[in-house]
Amino acid sequence: MRRAGCVAMLLFFSLCGYAQVDFKKIDRDFFLGVNAQQNITALEEMLKGVNDSKSRAEVYWRLSRNYLIVGEGQKDKESRRATFAKGVDYAQAGIKADNRNPRCYMWHCANTGRWCQTKSLMKQASSVPVMVKDLEIIIDSLGVIDYSEAWNALAELYFHHPFKSDDAAVNFMRRAIETIPAGETRISCYLFFANMLLKRDFSRAQRVKEIEQSAGKFKAAKKSSIERYSYYCGKLGYEYKPVWSAKYISIISDKEEAASVVKYAMSLYENSSNRGKNDTDSYKELQKLNEKINK
Repeated sequence: MRRAGCVAMLLFFSLCGYAQVDFKKIDRDFFLGVNAQQNITALEEMLKGVNDSKSRAEVYWRLSRNYLIVGEGQKDKESRRATFAKGVDYAQAGIKADNRNPRCYMWHCANTGRWCQTKSLMKQASSVPVMVKDLEIIIDSLGVIDYSEAWNALAELYFHHPFKSDDAAVNFMRRAIETIPAGETRISCYLFFANMLLKRDFSRAQRVKEIEQSAGKFKAAKKSSIERYSYYCGKLGYEYKPVWSAKYISIISDKEEAASVVKYAMSLYENSSNRGKNDTDSYKELQKLNEKINK
């Protein structure tokens, strides 16, 4: 009877459109930076047996993510462009299947960004509003304010855009680090944050002024979480101590905080048993940055 029951249950799931796919392995492989092409094959095969829209969206955004990884490993521009375009297409399919799945928008944004890097400067500029819109949907429309990758992407867009605020970018990156999922190190976030601080290079007095001016603006920004968190240091206040520093953010300069961030991130990596490929690559860059800071 038990065997008959199991067979009936498997048949039920098959009829309902569920397929047997190990998302945990696929997600783990992404973290480790391995098997992207093999996982594309597995996910595309899975689509044949998945009928409900929410489950299809889960497959689509993972396909989009893996196409981005494959594209980053390709050498010639045309191959990269075609691969990232495929990632964009799968993300769009995910949005169509479930327009409330934030990861579909995230990987649409990421692939769009990589795709536009293979195009002219004019095309790159025209793609920025598309990427910002994806992130606005995630954070403002869907109300997902604890998605580290979305804040990270927003910080990068603002920091590299000539008409966006570096101060907002720094605040977004603080939020990105704050929302890193438990059990993950995301060393690249700390690396980028340290570089942002070094480039902005605020003195202690400038940081105090920024906190003072941002406090009221954070409270006043009611409609948009993106606008509100662009003034995040105002919410944190003068007596906020990040985990990498024994001092308040109001009594250290950007350069001093950057040095603390680098040391903390290096220690985090060295003491972690859960290191991804991106973590290892970022750690090597942190070592170089640490030498540069301490010269």
